Amino acid sequence: MYSIGEAYEGLLKYKDAFRTYKICYAQDSLNRDFLYAMARTATNLGKVSEAKRSYGKILAMDSTNFYASYQLARLHYQLDELKNAMQIYSRLLDKDPDNSALWRSMGDCYTRTRQNEIAALSYFKAYSLNRENGSLANTLINTLLRLGGKDAADALAICDTALFYNPGNIQLRQSKGMALYTNKQYAAADSVYTALMAEGDSSYTTVSYTGVSRYNAGLFLASIEPLELAYQMDTTSAEICLLLGSSLGKTYDRERAFVFFDKAEKAMQPSELLVNQLLLFRADIHMKARNFEESSRLYYQAYQRNKKQIDYLAQIAFMYSAKNNESYRTEEEKQRGLFIHYYYASEMLKNGPNTGQLRYLTNLLQSFHQELFFKGIKELPMLAPDGKKSMLSADDLQAVIKALEIKNKESKSDNNKNEAL
Repeated sequence: MYSIGEAYEGLLKYKDAFRTYKICYAQDSLNRDFLYAMARTATNLGKVSEAKRSYGKILAMDSTNFYASYQLARLHYQLDELKNAMQIYSRLLDKDPDNSALWRSMGDCYTRTRQNEIAALSYFKAYSLNRENGSLANTLINTLLRLGGKDAADALAICDTALFYNPGNIQLRQSKGMALYTNKQYAAADSVYTALMAEGDSSYTTVSYTGVSRYNAGLFLASIEPLELAYQMDTTSAEICLLLGSSLGKTYDRERAFVFFDKAEKAMQPSELLVNQLLLFRADIHMKARNFEESSRLYYQAYQRNKKQIDYLAQIAFMYSAKNNESYRTEEEKQRGLFIHYYYASEMLKNGPNTGQLRYLTNLLQSFHQELFFKGIKELPMLAPDGKKSMLSADDLQAVIKALEIKNKESKSDNNKNEAL
């Protein structure tokens, strides 16, 4: 039966293999091979919880089992349960401190938690135990380059050693080019990247850094071709557009240079969605802190950017809500209250009213209209959230009040019809 499971597994039929191994385990629950097989196929099926249970059962039989512990740690890592993974790796390293794979796994955990300095130490320990591992060397080099400074210089030395053992490794050669570039050895970096391109490496990293290295080495004319290739691969890169425009401007085509400068400027603009989110987050926090003047300014700005979101005006109206015109504490607050409620009502009537606000808006605006009547004046001052002052005439105010009353009657009529149905 176990052989049938192995056959299924060999054909990548993991579901059938897992079911077969499970039958085997039901017949002999002390057989570790069955548990290993169940855990292995469960992992391939994405049944991580099942795999963890299987390795847990093995460790319950033998808590010192290296393979089960290592595989369990890997599962914890895949699930972002990094603390559990690191605890297991630490225990294994206590027993086997010269295990390169364990040190690398610890480095991966530190990288995932953004502790790059400790990650570099772990990778270096792993690398010192296995200098022939090109993939490990590349991981160490990239970590050192992220740290920058003296670590970037150390990365260059490690590149040379790693390439001694793996002279044809494309990733290591790319990393050497990056190390040379990071250490401002631009001409040498260009030599590495140019050789890679000549051998058929058309990756974006190689093509773009060929152009960037040449540009920084002062080879403006020679940088144009790879920069143009990089631009074709990614038209949104502000840096590529900027350097390509500069190279064209410094050589023979100033007209195209300005085209790419415009593209670079456009690429540098922040996302409209993120800008709007930033406005709303700031407005919300200011409102919670009762900084209504600043909060209303930001909500008003957000509404001007997207006039479909009338809820932004509702938020401002809420901050300046009042029973009537005499409820405001200061003249400035009153002017702000008049503006936002008049503006909110006007915009709401254009875009479809919120029926729940009709009566409130009507009553409040009527109190302002009564003030005009009793004082014998024809207009009232208003203050917008952006600080602009204006005057509201009695006729304009009365027109909005009448429109609100009509909408309110229509809303009541619709409600009565719905109730009758």
